[in-house]
Amino acid sequence: MTVQIDSKQPQAGILPRSKHCISRSHIDPDALKVLYRLHRSGHAAYLVGGSVRDLLLGRTPRDFDIGTDAHPGRLRRLFRNCRIIGRRFKLAHILFQDNKIIEVATFRRHAEAVASKSQPARPEFNTFGTAAEDALRRDITINGLFYDIATFSVIDYVGGLQDLKNRCIRTIKNPTTSFTEDPIRIVRVMRHAARTGFRIEPETWNEVMARHKTVMTCSMDRLREEFYKDLSSMKLAPLFEIFHASGFLYTLFPEFELRGPGRLPERIAFLHRLLDAAAAIDRCVATSLEPPTPSLLLAMLLMPYFSMNAWRTVPKKDLHLSAFLHERLDALLAPLLHRIKIPHDLHVAIFQTVIICEKIRQAVYSRGSIPHSLYPAQYFQQGLALYRADLESRGETRETVDQAKIASDDQRHVRRRRRRKPEQRAPAGDHHSQSNEARGVNPSVHKD
Repeated sequence: MTVQIDSKQPQAGILPRSKHCISRSHIDPDALKVLYRLHRSGHAAYLVGGSVRDLLLGRTPRDFDIGTDAHPGRLRRLFRNCRIIGRRFKLAHILFQDNKIIEVATFRRHAEAVASKSQPARPEFNTFGTAAEDALRRDITINGLFYDIATFSVIDYVGGLQDLKNRCIRTIKNPTTSFTEDPIRIVRVMRHAARTGFRIEPETWNEVMARHKTVMTCSMDRLREEFYKDLSSMKLAPLFEIFHASGFLYTLFPEFELRGPGRLPERIAFLHRLLDAAAAIDRCVATSLEPPTPSLLLAMLLMPYFSMNAWRTVPKKDLHLSAFLHERLDALLAPLLHRIKIPHDLHVAIFQTVIICEKIRQAVYSRGSIPHSLYPAQYFQQGLALYRADLESRGETRETVDQAKIASDDQRHVRRRRRRKPEQRAPAGDHHSQSNEARGVNPSVHKD
């Protein structure tokens, strides 16, 4: 690695094109258009953050974010398809076909306090800076790498290349300082360890375990959005293992700790079921043609806790199943959902999905099929998906899981009967007495 020293900025490591695996053919074509236009206009144009990390690891990035020294007003003039968003941090969204967005951010340094005569000092977030200052304000070293479109080299101000080589997660600043500035970084450290399979550097890990409770002092809206990312990351199961090891799992969901004497075997069994449910979520996201809804993923995650506790209370006499399930959902899941401020419409969708799942379970257990009255329900398909996923997380055999398919077969059979012409229908009261021949059925091919 060649080291370039600039008196005006921290020492930068420069990895030339011949020493890394990033090719422009691996970069999104629209991101390349933005990079080249910025470069031709005389501005620095870098691919930044996670996209550089993923390309160096041989993975396909989800997003291609760009950093530049061009200010937001200049970006608006350079790109007609540009939209400036944000009040705290002004970002440029460059819009392309099919709702694709390439995000462009101006290099920033750490926020400074600004005072006026009428107001006390407050942080000024749009303090623009250099590429080096922008790298130093990021969370972990492997996210602080830049790819320069002008030289096709990788620029490293923070030691990220060495940590990639060592497969290590490390904060750019001292972890105590970093986590004090923004406790959400604690979650991001664990997330990147789960997604990359890297180890967390010991000093950083000690601070994660010591300070994970401070995450709950952050804006719950921010924490919820971070959690949504993890639900659909296809790495939820390894992430929850790290959450458990650090103790953060029980800070986020204290109900999962199952406190009390003599509950250790139950606690271990529940943890296994929870991790199985997380693995089922990862499979669901990986195999679904369309992204699963957050309500289904949350229902899948919370189902082990609900099913373990729901039936410990005996239903009152003559209480309808739906009413009983609503009572138990309010008692068990509502506190969890309120803690992370799940919106009301999502809250309702989770409840309805769980209720339909339990109705399907009861029906398959008692009669071997699903009643047709459930089909018109708004969340029937989500409830059916939750039922199948819950059976798999319990370790049920494939034959047991496939019992849910009885519903589709029964539904098709009912539709065929409804489409028969009047002259083909059996006389009232005499349906069971007719022979196969009278009902137009060939015994040699009819298999039911």
